[in-house]
Amino acid sequence: MVEAPMPTILIVDDNAATRYAMRRVVERQQWRVLEAATGEDGLAALRTARVDVLVLDVNLPDMTGFDLARRLREEDSHRLLPIVHVTAASIHTKDMIAGLESGADSYLIHPVDPGVLVATLRALLRVRNAEDALRTSEQRQRDILQNVAAPIAVVDAALRVHERNAAFDALHGGDEHLASRLAPGQDVALAQLREHVQRGERWHGALATVAGDSVRELEWRVVPYGNGQGLVFVEDVTRHRVRERQQNERLQSARSQLAEAISARAATEEALVQSQKMDALGQLTGGIAHDFNNLLTSIITSLGLLTDEAAEGRTQAVRQYADTALDAARRAASLTHRLLAFARRQPLDARTVDINARITSLEELLRRTIGERIALDITLDADAAIARVDAGQLENTILNLVVNARDALPGGGTIRIGTRVPDDAPEFVEVFVQDDGTGIPEDVLQKVFEPFFTTKPLGQGTGLGLSMTYGFARQSGGDVRIASTPGVGTTISLLLPVGDAAHVEHASGTASASAPVSGDGQRILIVEDADSVRELTATLLSLSGYRCLQAPDVERALTLLRSDERIDLLLTDVGLPGMDGRELARAARIARPALPVLFITGYTPHSLELRQFLSQGMDMMTKPYDAQALLARIAGMLAAMEAPAGVA
Repeated sequence: MVEAPMPTILIVDDNAATRYAMRRVVERQQWRVLEAATGEDGLAALRTARVDVLVLDVNLPDMTGFDLARRLREEDSHRLLPIVHVTAASIHTKDMIAGLESGADSYLIHPVDPGVLVATLRALLRVRNAEDALRTSEQRQRDILQNVAAPIAVVDAALRVHERNAAFDALHGGDEHLASRLAPGQDVALAQLREHVQRGERWHGALATVAGDSVRELEWRVVPYGNGQGLVFVEDVTRHRVRERQQNERLQSARSQLAEAISARAATEEALVQSQKMDALGQLTGGIAHDFNNLLTSIITSLGLLTDEAAEGRTQAVRQYADTALDAARRAASLTHRLLAFARRQPLDARTVDINARITSLEELLRRTIGERIALDITLDADAAIARVDAGQLENTILNLVVNARDALPGGGTIRIGTRVPDDAPEFVEVFVQDDGTGIPEDVLQKVFEPFFTTKPLGQGTGLGLSMTYGFARQSGGDVRIASTPGVGTTISLLLPVGDAAHVEHASGTASASAPVSGDGQRILIVEDADSVRELTATLLSLSGYRCLQAPDVERALTLLRSDERIDLLLTDVGLPGMDGRELARAARIARPALPVLFITGYTPHSLELRQFLSQGMDMMTKPYDAQALLARIAGMLAAMEAPAGVA
């Protein structure tokens, strides 16, 4: 650390004794002392040596101390020199005021107490040191301001430039007013800049300046500088802004190219999907045509043989041929239901059922289906028994899943069927079919629910089984899951909505197993646009003791319904041309409010949730229907209408 130089005190006094006395006091402080007896000698000493404090007698031979002080204050080099007036004669108040106004910093009267003299000199030395430090700091700041590469200036609230460095001049020119070089249209930003400078607050904003024929984009930062001024820091961001605009243009171009690529890809994907649809349609027509051709061959051949036998008067084989044709027709009906289930377009008769009871009733059929080499294990959870589902379709689905499990056990094994409440979905009942067979590889597992996908040899499967399962589960408001490990086995689970146990509909025996139900002359209006179906249905009902009225269209049906004809039940197709079956039923109920209505449907978009439309005295059956099931349904509906109120 550099030691501060020894202070130098200049004593100007024409009295040698006084100079000596003050010299002794000052030297005791280890300060350097210079002496002069006249004003001119004092001025000469000041020109040749650095003096830190001047002790000046008021009354000198050649001039007064007041005059000397005034001369020193007029010189830049001594304008801030600390001056102490000492006097033994000029002791009046007016003399003290005159001395201080002449430029002195202190005024002492002889005899001066040594302590007061030293204290006064120390105080003035502190001021001198502070002023020197301030000047050094200001000079350093000016040097930095002038030599820094960034444009910097000091401005006031009127935006006049008081100081600036070379970089600011190069950017803004030598104009004294900041706004002179600014581009027009920036009044708001300029007003904000003025306001912040005036209030001594920081400000950051963008202002553009005109430089020749070009406009420079600048960022301005202002910090308080004191005395209503602000220190301005300017950054030229023109190149940066140009790069930003170029990058934005490139980005926009890239976005446009990406959008075009996405559009092209979407078109390609759409074409691919269309191609896949056509391929799937080809698989559908090929697979279904193959199965239907087999079924039609059985039906046509059986009916042909039956006709030949009847023509020859032989009746022994008639029953056999009729059963064969009927069995093939039923298998064809099952295939159409599978197609509708795959498309999620089969009419569902969702009811609250005990699925544990349904599975138990299937046990004997399932054991016959899988054969003796495969064990059947049924595990039913009493807490997972009630679900809202179409019971008939559920039984068909379980049978299909068991058949698939059987085919995965060529060497025998075990099939487990069970119910449980899934941990992650307590609002569902889970029905699962599990085998310990060959399992399904991961790459194949992702495709098993795709329509027409099958791992079986050509001609042994349509690939609709699991698609039907998936469609049935989704249409029922649930889901389907599959888990499989090659060599370990496969588990397929149906998630079905939980039902209300208070409204369980218990299973009953099949209509085919019950005794034939006969009518008692009740009159039934049959509305069906397919002549053969209508006439055969009328024949069946007539043979069973009913009297039938036939209507091939809605107009004929409405005429009969609005007439005085006795009609005990309306049997109508849903998919009628013009007014559909539901609209016909509404019109019928206007004329005959208590008329029972039985809907018969193969498939229409409006029949998917037909049960939501059904009200008291209405029911639904799907085509093709079993004759005995139809007779039983009609008899049940008529009996319900004839029963006394409150009797179930």
